Amino acid sequence: MKAFACPQCGASLESNAVYGATVECPYCHSTVIVPTELRPVPPPPPAPSPPLFSDYKPDVVKPQSFSFPRALAFLVVGVIFVLFLVFTLFRQKERVGLSNPISRPGFISSPKATPTPYIFTFGAEGTGQGLFQDAQEVAVDGDGNIYVSDDTLRVQKFNSQGEFLSLWTIPSSTQYFSKIRGGPDRLLVDRRGRVFVVIGGALLKYDEASTEWVGAVRGSDHIYDAALTADGGTVIVSGGGGLDELVVFDTRGKAIRRVSRFISLQLDKQIPVEAIKVAVDGVGNIFAIYALGSIYGTHYYDNEDLAVFRFTAEGKYVNRFSGGGKEPGQFSSPNAIAVDAQSRVYVCDLTNGISVFTADGRYVETIKTPFWVQGMAFDSAGDLFVVGDNKVSKLVLKK
Repeated sequence: MKAFACPQCGASLESNAVYGATVECPYCHSTVIVPTELRPVPPPPPAPSPPLFSDYKPDVVKPQSFSFPRALAFLVVGVIFVLFLVFTLFRQKERVGLSNPISRPGFISSPKATPTPYIFTFGAEGTGQGLFQDAQEVAVDGDGNIYVSDDTLRVQKFNSQGEFLSLWTIPSSTQYFSKIRGGPDRLLVDRRGRVFVVIGGALLKYDEASTEWVGAVRGSDHIYDAALTADGGTVIVSGGGGLDELVVFDTRGKAIRRVSRFISLQLDKQIPVEAIKVAVDGVGNIFAIYALGSIYGTHYYDNEDLAVFRFTAEGKYVNRFSGGGKEPGQFSSPNAIAVDAQSRVYVCDLTNGISVFTADGRYVETIKTPFWVQGMAFDSAGDLFVVGDNKVSKLVLKK
């Protein structure tokens, strides 16, 4: 299969759903011009119709008399048909979950999706305090404070109830990069409230108390994603030489382990490094996914590429589970991954909500979300926060 991105919302569009030179994005409903190489071959022109006979005369059908018994029979058949149609539509409504629709346009719910209430929601589009411009990342510290970043280099801090506390801006130029206009690509906060951002190919550690950049770590090349470990270490995805590399750092920022081609070796082919997202559970297990829904451009993939890959804390491959598809527990455009305190894996999909798995890969449920989710994070109590559509929500999960 081939996929290309919607220039408006970034959603992944598949070539097997293309029927002409343009296609409507099912998520933002924009009209997208299909790349020339992905357009279908136009059908041949229809054959000319045979000439009509000049002496053709239509058959004349003699009208028949319509008796009362026949009218009654038609009426009974019509009533039965209408009742059958109403019953069928009602069952179909229950099956696809339309009795409790999601407010986000283009959301396709899974047949087994679990209705998920949320405790509170805050935020809206804008540039003021408590407002966001394309909010994509959320993180929570040990005190329950919520951090949200948007595509204007801003990071905002809220208390545990979503009330605005402070705001600061990530510099557009540092010793590691220059002239950055958007981002960050990833936002992380440890239990002590130290903020980490992946931006410009570097992972920067920010001390809000002193409002100074206090350190950074780098892989063999450009850093694309990162996750924090329970003991204060860091795991990053680096693109050394264009190859995917997993690098594990200790609490002092020293690289203690490198695993080259940690995903591409399992697939026996190279995939875009910028599409790999990682998460770490409390005992150090590392989970990674090919986040097709988080990148732009045309990308080639197979359903097996969209699986979740599990590694030990030492970077040793364990197994993989799920993959691309439309069944419950499968993905169309995965874009984020997170792990809770019970090592359950949460994978957000742009079209199918959030799929939940046990650590060994058993599918548990699909969570309906209140809007189109871009990022996820757990607090210390195990509650899940999601961000998207310039809003943040705290969801109620089964404990």
